[in-house]
This record gives sequence, C-alpha cells and structure tokens, in this order.
Amino acid sequence: MQVPFTFNPNAGTFDLEHTGLTSGYTLFEFDRFNVRSNELKWTQQGEDYCASISGIELSIQCQETFACHVRNTTDRDIRWESVSLRFDHQHLTEAFCSEDWMELVHGEDFGSPCGVRRAGLGHAHLKANQPSNMIFGLSHRTQSRAILFGVGHTSQGDRSRFSLTHSSAHCEAQFGVSLQLIQKLCVLPSQTLAASQLCCFAGEDLNGLLQAYGQWQSQAVQRPIKKGKKGWNSWDYFTGSISQDDVLANMDKLQLIMPPTPDRVVVIDEGWETRWGEWQANVRFPDGMKQLATQISEAGYRPGIWTAPLMMSVFSPCYRLHPDWFARDEQGQVVTERLAYGTMALLDPTHHHVQDWLHALFTGLREDGYTYFKVDFTQMILPCSQFS
Repeated sequence: MQVPFTFNPNAGTFDLEHTGLTSGYTLFEFDRFNVRSNELKWTQQGEDYCASISGIELSIQCQETFACHVRNTTDRDIRWESVSLRFDHQHLTEAFCSEDWMELVHGEDFGSPCGVRRAGLGHAHLKANQPSNMIFGLSHRTQSRAILFGVGHTSQGDRSRFSLTHSSAHCEAQFGVSLQLIQKLCVLPSQTLAASQLCCFAGEDLNGLLQAYGQWQSQAVQRPIKKGKKGWNSWDYFTGSISQDDVLANMDKLQLIMPPTPDRVVVIDEGWETRWGEWQANVRFPDGMKQLATQISEAGYRPGIWTAPLMMSVFSPCYRLHPDWFARDEQGQVVTERLAYGTMALLDPTHHHVQDWLHALFTGLREDGYTYFKVDFTQMILPCSQFS
C-alpha cells in the first residue's frame, strides 16, 4: 500500500499514516542558513504549501509523494545544499527500537554494497549505519510489518541518502528516520529548482513492497523498455588484458555462434587505452582503433568501445597542465580516487574546456567508426561538491 504524506501547515509537520512515523519536518539547507518547516509560516496555494525566508520561496506538495521546489527571488546566487524529511525518534507515536527491526540498504556505488542488517548495526559486509541510496526498507523481526521508502524520477541529478537517526552512539536503542536529497546546486536569481520526489509504502512484507515500488516507478517514469543489446564484450573474459589479436580471434568464433546483424555489437572494453584520460591505442593494438573498427564493421557487427571519460590519471600530462579542469571537494581540493589502475582525478564536466575535450574525444571515436559507447565510472563524480 502506498502511504500518503500528510502535511499540517499550522505546525509545519508531516505524518505517514499506518507507519508510526509522525511529527516529521523538512530541513532545508542552504549555504548561509538552515531552516526547518516547523519554524516557518505556511499558506496553501492550490495543492501547494508555500513559505518564504530571506528571499527564498519554498513550496511543498504532499499527496501520494513528497515533492518540493526552491525559488530564488534575490539578486544573488544561492547555493542549495540539501533537503531532508526527518522523523526524530523523540516525536514518534511509538518507539522504534533497533532490536526489533531489520533494514534493507542499497549502496550508493561500487564501494558501498547492498544488504540487510539489524537496524543500525554493521556486519562483515555492511558498515554500521551505512546510508542507503534510492530505496530504503525496514522490516519488523517478529511482526508482519514493513516500510519502504523510495525516490521517484530524479529531478536534476540530485542524490538520495536515507539513514536511521539513533538515540545513542551504539545504535542499539531507539531510532528515527532521515530521508535526505542532496542537491549541491546553485540557484540563480529568479530560478526555480525542484528536488526529486519521495514515496513511501507500508505493508506486511518487504518483498511485496519492493514489487509495488517497481510498479509505481515504471508508471511514474513512463519510459519504454529498451531492446537489449546482444553481442560480445571483451571484459567478460579478458578484463583489462585485451589485445587486438584477442578481439579478432573471438570475433571469428562469434560468427559461428551469433551470426552478425547490424544491431549486434562487439565491444572493446577497458585495456585498449594508453592510460585513463589518454584515449589512444596502446601497444597491444598496433594497427590502431580505427582499423579495428573497420574490421568489426566489415565482419557485420556494430563496433563498440569503452571509456571512463570523467576519469583522468594523475600521471597524465593533462592533469599536470590543466589543474583548473578538475572537480573539487568542499575544502577546494581536487577529488581523486585510488583504483586498481592507479589514482584518478575527476574532470569537471561543467568547465567549458572540459566540455570541448569530451566533445573532441567522442567525435574522434565516432569518426574512427565506433557507434556504440560503453561509458563507465560517471558515478564517481557524485562526491565532488565544487565545480566551475
């Protein structure tokens, strides 16, 4: 069952019926101040609830989902950090205790796994109180009772972080719930930005709620299901040790088990490049990538190629020559990630020179004959907070 978000404009608080989560509030975080919904005066305008503070107009919509907008009425830029819907443990109509609940966590990226644990507690695969992304589930250990939170279609690329807020540091007492949508956006004068929608489901079984969320998501997004691609990808066997000879030998075998058609792809995955950020053929591809694309096309397949376009090796000349091209953290330091292939910096996709560089990269690969692009590691940009 989908649970509506009920807003009380007089108190500035929310209730989620049939869940025990009551007297919640919205926390808006900006660069110069934070404000809670229960600290503001709200008026109803149609289906929206509206309030204003320091030249910022806030609006909330609460029906089957929670949604909000921020409008900048000042003459200066305003940085919108995040918006959170919080249900603190001390204001709930019933006590949510860690020993009574299991939680389903969905990791943010490759480095934060998915799994189930007792509420707030860690184990071999999940850190204690690790936040969840996109979906977050609670299931009672002895009662047929479950709650699921989820994100609708993302608005402008904001990032969700769902977690429990515990009454004690050891995470073994009472807890509340925090549903945060991280924005990290600049709101220009007269501009209005929207956060992603939040939804909530409640019922007897968490698996059933996941099914309901999937159905709701498919109806909310209304995207046609894409036809799956068939073919061969070098990573599945060779990982990063692929060579030109390997591609040609496997393509010969592929023709026996999967005859070529224009929509069947041969993808050259990681391992063809000189280094990350220097997207030219290495010594294992002596005839170059253009010649290989031609051979794939002549065999009747669609040429595909892998890149991690936002990742740049710190040993590349580009990193040394263009320090202003890279995204930074809140302290203004270039964000780097240590991977199996070395330490990588994150290109700033909002920088005009980086945009030109990316355009030239993919234009060149397209001119070489590649028409299918496997673009990887773009999620690594999420921890960055300062852009041009």
